[in-house]
Amino acid sequence: MEVRHMEETIHHESALNQLREDLRSAKRAHVEDVQLLAGESRKDIATMESVYEARDEQRAQELASSRAEVLMKSAELERTNTAVHEIQAAGLVWSECGNCPVLQEEIQVLQRRIRALETTVSNEVNRTEGLEASLAEAGNSLRVSEQCTREAVEQLDHERVQFQLALQEQQKSRLDLERTTEDRVRAMITERESKGAEEVLLERTRVEAERGHLSEGISHEGCLEILADKQAKDPAEGLEETLPMIPTDLENTIKVAMGGFLDDTEDHHLDLREEGVTMEVEGGRLETLTLLNPPRTRLGDLWLGRQ
Repeated sequence: MEVRHMEETIHHESALNQLREDLRSAKRAHVEDVQLLAGESRKDIATMESVYEARDEQRAQELASSRAEVLMKSAELERTNTAVHEIQAAGLVWSECGNCPVLQEEIQVLQRRIRALETTVSNEVNRTEGLEASLAEAGNSLRVSEQCTREAVEQLDHERVQFQLALQEQQKSRLDLERTTEDRVRAMITERESKGAEEVLLERTRVEAERGHLSEGISHEGCLEILADKQAKDPAEGLEETLPMIPTDLENTIKVAMGGFLDDTEDHHLDLREEGVTMEVEGGRLETLTLLNPPRTRLGDLWLGRQ
């Protein structure tokens, strides 16, 4: 589990590093795109401004020349009209030369010139009005382009702000995730250490208990060996001398067994005295061995079973 957790932590850290690298790459790409778009927009604006300025200058020059020509034609028309009026006002000349072919031809020439001048003036006026309309349209187009450019720049700024906010949010999420992961790792380490300490304490308690049971068993076996040795020599004396050496937890059992054993021994002694000293000793030993049931371990098991 620890190895799996370490592998998951390493995988998580590698994923976070990859996410950081992707965010940096995306940020660099976005900044480069914004800078490229801003540069292209500035270039387009500068180009359009230069084109519009050149066109405005050309149209202004054409409009000025058209106005000068209109003024010149108007002056010429005015002079022609003045001349015609002067000719018409000269009644004497008109009356005397009214049928003069030269005069009639000159009058026709002047009238044709007047009509031509009027047509030219009308065309120039129309051309001037067309230039003014084109100039107004170009100005409107320039204003629309500037508005579109401003909107594009504002949109790019808004996207940049949104990207920065998203990046900050992702960084905050990454920091929260790292903090959560560190807390989980720390909690797992603390839990593992506490569990390890508890397991060590339980193992130590178990070992001490087993050691106590083993020592108690060894002490019981030693007492039983001593008791068996004493019983082999003198049953009654062996039990009385060995009783103070027996642990407290076996004392009651030994006393009960000793009381019963002494009663049985006295009865057997009475019987054996009747049969003889030799048979009494032999019978006492056999009875002792029968009651104790060698080996010594079985005597200990008997007393432990009674307890």
